[in-house]
Amino acid sequence: MNIDDVLKPQNNSGDILDSKESVLDQKSQYLEPTTKRSFELMNEDTLKSKRNITDFPEDEFTNFLNKKLEPEFIHNVYEYARDWNKLDEGTIDADTGENERLERIFNLYLKEDWSFDDIAKCRIRSNQLNDSTALRVYLIMEEKSYKVFLIDPLHLVIPSQWQRRNNTFKKNKGNGLCMSKAFEKIDEMV
Repeated sequence: MNIDDVLKPQNNSGDILDSKESVLDQKSQYLEPTTKRSFELMNEDTLKSKRNITDFPEDEFTNFLNKKLEPEFIHNVYEYARDWNKLDEGTIDADTGENERLERIFNLYLKEDWSFDDIAKCRIRSNQLNDSTALRVYLIMEEKSYKVFLIDPLHLVIPSQWQRRNNTFKKNKGNGLCMSKAFEKIDEMV
């Protein structure tokens, strides 16, 4: 091997790459997870809609559905509801931030002691077009699996600028359809 070969890009095995290959095209064995992540529903309470409008109206949170949007919700969550492990294909963000508002919302679903360090958020993509949706799923790491503890169909737990600008909460605070009804329809479809 001469000095020119040393300067050429090499893969993980030390083989010289041809000019058409890139080091970035090579998969790193160190970035591959050693075990597949496991996802499951924390409990049936997770499928029930809640709101804290009475106790903390300033939190502006609800995950009740608008009857007109139920078909879209079913469409977006269908594949995941049948197999929560499909969440592993989504974008998982381990940094949800920490504040009293989030703590109050998470406490609607989490009854045991918990830490923000164990919380992650997953974006749900539409199963047909692979487009991002407003739907977010919140997870808590327990032992070696993620437990789905909160489903946020309106993206109101951590609202984006778009949700705030478009008054998503105000438009949906009167929604009355519990998510559990949509999940019952999904169960009937399977």
